[in-house]
Amino acid sequence: MTKIDLLKIVKQKMSGLPIAQSPPAGGAAGAYGWLHRNSGSWAQTIFGIFIVWLMYAVFNSLFLGLLCFAFFVFIPGREGEEGFEALNNWIFFRLTMILIFILAFINAPLLGIGLDFGAALPWNWEGPTIIFVAIWGISLFAGWGNIESRQSIGVIMVIISFVLFTMGVGTQSVGKAAFGEWWPTVYKFGSNVFGPLVDGLSSFFSTMGRGFELLSNPVGVANRIASGNYVGDPTSSSKGALGVKADRVDSSAIFPYQPFDISIRLKNEGGADAENVEVALEVGEEAPTGGVGTSNVYKALTAGQNLGFDNLTQRAGDPPGHMEKNFVDEVFFRTNEKGLTCEVMNKFQVRSQYIPLSAIVKYDYNIKSSLPLEIVNREEWARRFKEGTDVVQKKVAASLSNAPIKLNIDSPEQPIREGRPIFIGLSIESAQKNGEIESVKIIKVNYPQELKLAKCTLTPTSQGAGELTWENLKGTNVIFCDFTLTDQLTESVQTSLIKAEANFTYKSIKSTVATMEFGGGCCSDAECASGFSCDWKEGQGSSGKCLPGTAGSGSVSSLSAKYLNANMTYCDDLTATGGICDLGEGHCKSDSQCQQVTAYGIKWPDPGQPDQTFKLECRSLSTVPELRALGFNVCCPQGASTDQCIVAYKGWVDGKPWQERNKDLKDAHK
Repeated sequence: MTKIDLLKIVKQKMSGLPIAQSPPAGGAAGAYGWLHRNSGSWAQTIFGIFIVWLMYAVFNSLFLGLLCFAFFVFIPGREGEEGFEALNNWIFFRLTMILIFILAFINAPLLGIGLDFGAALPWNWEGPTIIFVAIWGISLFAGWGNIESRQSIGVIMVIISFVLFTMGVGTQSVGKAAFGEWWPTVYKFGSNVFGPLVDGLSSFFSTMGRGFELLSNPVGVANRIASGNYVGDPTSSSKGALGVKADRVDSSAIFPYQPFDISIRLKNEGGADAENVEVALEVGEEAPTGGVGTSNVYKALTAGQNLGFDNLTQRAGDPPGHMEKNFVDEVFFRTNEKGLTCEVMNKFQVRSQYIPLSAIVKYDYNIKSSLPLEIVNREEWARRFKEGTDVVQKKVAASLSNAPIKLNIDSPEQPIREGRPIFIGLSIESAQKNGEIESVKIIKVNYPQELKLAKCTLTPTSQGAGELTWENLKGTNVIFCDFTLTDQLTESVQTSLIKAEANFTYKSIKSTVATMEFGGGCCSDAECASGFSCDWKEGQGSSGKCLPGTAGSGSVSSLSAKYLNANMTYCDDLTATGGICDLGEGHCKSDSQCQQVTAYGIKWPDPGQPDQTFKLECRSLSTVPELRALGFNVCCPQGASTDQCIVAYKGWVDGKPWQERNKDLKDAHK
């Protein structure tokens, strides 16, 4: 039998099936007919709802969930049906996009993107805010058409948004939900691989931008070039915005309850010796958070209290605090013997989040600049014109020594004709991307004796013969001084030199990413393989081990549906009526929702010792695997263990009074 014969037989058999026949029309069968005609559309919208759930429930991002809802969810129907396009375009897309924009400005952390919009004016926005608004605007414009085109472009916009708010400007919430405990490793790998690529692209586009500006605004480019140029250092031949640089920040392997080191290598690449060189270690932006303090405000991980660093500042150089030109030094920060404890790991979920560390280098530095000043008398000016030689006036750039700032000297276009106004302008600004001027201690300007000072926009602290001095400048980075010639020029062309010098304190930042290493013991059941549990208990002072079955029993994780399905809005409802949650009651959102009057005992006292008591705080029970996805928070004493908090919580659900719940909590002390 040939292939063609087989196809013929299949077609004949399929033609007799109900699915191949036209659906009945009229009466109650009309609904079936409508479903039959739109079965493909129903499949698309159901899949779209699944994607919405995936982004919101699994990836913990309301922003991505709403974005997917706008692009992928619609009411099935046929093109041309009355109200079909208008309903889907307005209700499901445009109003959802407007809702996203409103929520972002009212409460961005609620969307899972953690942006700080600050002021509502665009010129006050930070980079992440501008990126969000750009993504939102492109999505709104691209999805304005019909459903088919909207779904096609939606896939691209959701992927772009996911990448940006996972690897870029967003908080760690999306990445942590997407990659779990592998997220820190993924992020660190991505930073090491794509970081240099991004820097290269940034330099490329910056060069392209300068080229385009040179074509479109040559005068502006010329004025900026005239603002000052760095000159090569005679000893190192280096040239640019150079100072003390932290060119490498490394972390040793981090395991629970083990000390670890942070090493920072510094080099003085500038044109002066640095004084008072100090390095501070801090946890940078995107730090893991845990323990709700107030609504939408979280307590961030700290380098001292949480990571175990007793000393967070060190002096660098030889002798300490002094670094000569081209000197290289390395400083080490070491934790105490405990290092990162299981309590901190579980509270801040450090296993599934990276730790951003920043080395802040602060030092005193010096910069020198000079500008030649050419003045011609009236006779020379007239002679040049009579001889047919045009007097071409142009801005002259100052020469700057290598430093992380620019101390620019400005003057009128030169040559300056005798009798014309003469001014000298000074401006001081940071020239490094990741640095800032903390203070300007002193600025000195030396000018030729032929010039006489008329006035300055900022009165000098002191002045002498041919010298002006300003001390302790705050908030002022531009100074203009007007001068006149003391006498007529004795020569046709007179050239002199304006010199300026500034001593300042500068601060720069270098960041790195530290991650927890796998192994070295466990702190929760989530770190163990399926079928194993962690035997770690709060307060034991060392990490636990993953043991088979329930041998670990490190936490009370066996909660029935009775306890898992308790009222999730109890504390909110109680607060709304003027009440406040007591011991074991849930599910609070902040410490302010918990009773603060009574101090609760957390264990039976030893003979002759007073009972240990603490006030309540809103405690997260996310270390218990069953409760992690539910986000359980319970009012529980600060010093109590997770097991004790769960006992008090179960007592509340069982209807026990607070005194009995407190007794059960103390009985559960191990």
